[in-house]
Amino acid sequence: MQDDAFDATDSITICAFTSDPTEAPLFRLSVDPNERNGLRSPSRLMVDKITTVPKSKVGERIGRLDDEDVVRLNRAVMVFLGLAVSPRTARTRA
Repeated sequence: MQDDAFDATDSITICAFTSDPTEAPLFRLSVDPNERNGLRSPSRLMVDKITTVPKSKVGERIGRLDDEDVVRLNRAVMVFLGLAVSPRTARTRA
């Protein structure tokens, strides 16, 4: 999920996937497998598990998220980090 502009660093910030079907709509975003993303089974992006790791610990890229999934991930990360307000939070604050 790290911007390519920071490719010169020795580490990379990632958002891991899981195939665990746990429901947590704001923090676990479902992604269906397709040819572009290279997933083999329905998976969930774990927005609450963003981490930075050494590039040497990351294997070969298996695919890329579709643009729509990238937008959903970006929005969820902003809400999770407190950089934006979720629609649910906005309703409870009103």
